[in-house]
Amino acid sequence: MLQSRGHIGLDCPCFLQSNIFIHSAKQHFSFNGDVQSFIDQNQKLLGDWPTDRVDSLVAEVQAEVARRTAESALEITRQQQIEAEYTPLYPELWTLRAEFLHPELRALLQDPDKVKQTAVGIHIYRFPVFTAEFCVKLMDELRNFNATTLPKGRPNSMNRSGINLNELGFSKSFTDQLMLQVVAPLAQVAFPQYMPLDSHKCFSIEYSQAGDVQLSRHFDNAEVTLNVSLGRQFEGGNLNFYAMCDKPPTPFPQSFEHEAGIGFLHRGQQIHEATELESGERVNLVAWFKSSEWRLNNWCPMCRQNDDRRYDVMGQLYDVDKADELEFETEK
Repeated sequence: MLQSRGHIGLDCPCFLQSNIFIHSAKQHFSFNGDVQSFIDQNQKLLGDWPTDRVDSLVAEVQAEVARRTAESALEITRQQQIEAEYTPLYPELWTLRAEFLHPELRALLQDPDKVKQTAVGIHIYRFPVFTAEFCVKLMDELRNFNATTLPKGRPNSMNRSGINLNELGFSKSFTDQLMLQVVAPLAQVAFPQYMPLDSHKCFSIEYSQAGDVQLSRHFDNAEVTLNVSLGRQFEGGNLNFYAMCDKPPTPFPQSFEHEAGIGFLHRGQQIHEATELESGERVNLVAWFKSSEWRLNNWCPMCRQNDDRRYDVMGQLYDVDKADELEFETEK
């Protein structure tokens, strides 16, 4: 029986026009291709800027739109080259195994209703996800891949440091099963309005003094997000949560520290940020999970339009059957 539709699924063309994050300005913009219209719409910000600074911003926006336009096809090309040329350190990581999951999570999956007991805020759940051994191996694998000359896409439109695990080949045997056998049972209890989940994007993000040290307030292109710290030594860089993107803003966040192997399961449309990393470096594994049914019956979370004609199939789709059940009680 069909359980999943690959790692991209339905997406909205607003991806090419809205929520364009520009690091130099530390904010999002919309751009319909008309430069003068863009300048007029952002007159309050750009009014005192010199011409060369405005021109530089416009060039950054146009470059990001061009990157997004080409990304779907380039991702498939990169994935094919990586599959043909990359030699993994730990090939077993490409298939999700029960032994990768922390014993507390395996116990939780035996009784998903208990996810409610892990709540640390309104619709924010915190619990151990992966074992320490898995976290170390995955970080070693990512570092090994990063050291190669193989092509690498950005993890998302905001973070600049990290690896798109879909490109690395994790989609079918790892992330699909993470969605179907781990996240979906918990989300059915925590976020039943977003079920069923049917597509995903999974990536690592890295924070360090040499790269990204923080991430501005934003919400995800996802109905449900799982964010797990894999580790390394660091101070600072808390995860702050605010209101949902369609609600009045909250002045003060709920703030949480990261801990290796511990994950946060939350609504993707809840505004959040990563505060500044004070020292060291941290690697996180983030997975966005989408529901095509919810989007078609409601709206795109990025542009809040509910016309289903806006939706296109973007990227490579494939049918996925649920694999053999993970055995949570007995490790193999």
